[in-house]
Amino acid sequence: MGAPTIGLSAFNVHQPLNFAKVPSGDILGANGINRPFRWNGSTTLVHNAGVDAPTGTHTITLSAGGGASAGTYITYYRYGDADGNWSNLSPAVTSVATATQKFEWTNVANATNTDGRITKKQLWRTTVNESSTLYLVTTINDNTTTSFLTDTATDAALIAAAELDATKRISVLNPDGSLGANRFCVPPNFKAVPCWFQDRLWMGVDVEYNVGTAVFTNGSPTVTGTSTAWVSEMAGRYIYNTSGGGKGYLISSASATSITLSENYAGTTTSSVSYAIRPAPSWRNTLIFSEQDEPESMCETNTVKVQQSLSFVDDEIVGLQCHGSYMYILKDRTILRLSYVVQPKIDTNITLAAQRGAFNNRCFDMVEDIAYIMDESGPYRFSGDSVEAIGHKIEDYWRDGTIDFSMKKWFWVKANPATETVYFAVSLAGETRPKGAFVYHYRVDAWWYVSWHAELGGACIYPISSRPRFLLGGTDDIVFLAEQGFADGIDSTTESGTTRGTATSATSTTLTDTAATFTATMVGAPLAIVSGTGKGQYRIIASRTATE
Repeated sequence: MGAPTIGLSAFNVHQPLNFAKVPSGDILGANGINRPFRWNGSTTLVHNAGVDAPTGTHTITLSAGGGASAGTYITYYRYGDADGNWSNLSPAVTSVATATQKFEWTNVANATNTDGRITKKQLWRTTVNESSTLYLVTTINDNTTTSFLTDTATDAALIAAAELDATKRISVLNPDGSLGANRFCVPPNFKAVPCWFQDRLWMGVDVEYNVGTAVFTNGSPTVTGTSTAWVSEMAGRYIYNTSGGGKGYLISSASATSITLSENYAGTTTSSVSYAIRPAPSWRNTLIFSEQDEPESMCETNTVKVQQSLSFVDDEIVGLQCHGSYMYILKDRTILRLSYVVQPKIDTNITLAAQRGAFNNRCFDMVEDIAYIMDESGPYRFSGDSVEAIGHKIEDYWRDGTIDFSMKKWFWVKANPATETVYFAVSLAGETRPKGAFVYHYRVDAWWYVSWHAELGGACIYPISSRPRFLLGGTDDIVFLAEQGFADGIDSTTESGTTRGTATSATSTTLTDTAATFTATMVGAPLAIVSGTGKGQYRIIASRTATE
């Protein structure tokens, strides 16, 4: 079936997406390259995760006819959305008032968001000669009004309103020293895996980006790329010439095929060479967590460092998975167990759980309280207390070159409780994303291999006609229903399963079956040659007639 297209056209396609579901029901998605996004799962509209703070400075004009006291005031504004998410504060404006003056607010800039998220603005000010506590002046319920000329409230009136409604007062810093009004930082774009754990969103996993080739020129701050698909969010990361060695260079700005460094390149001029872009080294083995119950408020001061003494020195974090009272930190060759009581910065505890790892965050799935995982040594199951290798019957595939481990970021694992099986999808030699999977029947300890005509990026369990069904995500906005019998496909009133037949003639772009009756609903569906000349070829139907 065709899948609905959501607004992710700007997302880099060379890095897999990872998802976390938050209590509101929204999905938070990240790939470690672009800014994370938020999707409600029901519409085609997506928003950037987090609300950007205003960058413009508003104007305060003091005039007669208000309730100000004589002294110094500090004013701010911020943006909000329809779901109660807020931005950090704008730059501060300091004003010195005389008694009984009013505040006239102008140049309250409209948000320049492109996804339609911002629906309101709030104006805040201190009381006289005070700077740590802010009081709400008014809420402007649109993103078009830029002025408010009737701020005549006295300090006492603002304080009284806040006594009745605590949301009308915020602190710059909380009593424990944590951020108050400016805790609404947007989630980081350089962490690839989100995970909801104990009322907070956690993010981890650094991505090394190395698509295409680059040209480094001695004495120049410009690096040019071929087939690189760089994005602006790479500013602030480091680029390395991996063919020539040497230090990493801080990226000041980036476009699809051009990067500007913060300094001139000091190495030897090289053309069309391999490179790597990574987050700042200080972020290695570091997790970021959100404010409590605020998944889109993730300041970089909220971090937990994973000590290397718990695993191998070169053991990188590849995933985050939650189960019960623990969040499991998946690494290349180990699994760590994280827990905390109240405040992660104070009482986080991390211990070694297993000396087996994972290829990536999606190579982990749970069924009947058992985790099925795949790493460089093969498939295994993990109960939280013990590890059991289960891949002895297929272990030769892990050693003989059949599997292309350079494509491991696309591997995935998914359990199907209805058939008591687990799919371990891998890319074989010559494939990018998996076109097949080793299937394990966990009741009888049996293995077999299934192959598909298309690359499949992942799978999920979803109710169809009140039954949990096994869906597979393919390319070209196609979703497949697995294990539907001989004709895999989703039944509907116009199309039932898969149409099969024998071609009577063909060209490079057409296929004819004189005995067929092709329908309009087939446009956009996949067409595969399953036997004879051209076996294994796969295309999407662009147009059709009854027989062609």
